[in-house]
Amino acid sequence: MLVYSRVVAKAALEEFPHALELTEEHVRAHLSSIADADDDPETNADDVVIVVHELENEFYVHGTLDAEANAPYLNGEVEE
Repeated sequence: MLVYSRVVAKAALEEFPHALELTEEHVRAHLSSIADADDDPETNADDVVIVVHELENEFYVHGTLDAEANAPYLNGEVEE
């Protein structure tokens, strides 16, 4: 199981109104890419589960993907 989370301050949404949406996209792409042997951010994107928790001053964006890390840079397969 892969897990990745980010926090978006509510105050940031005033200046960057799409920050929450962009953070969700980032979490989805990151998890998808680390599960793919070609580091492709789209291959597993539909399988990523995103949950957004609204806290007092921020949003907590939590993503999970039922997969193992398979990106070359995580498996020591990257050539120097």
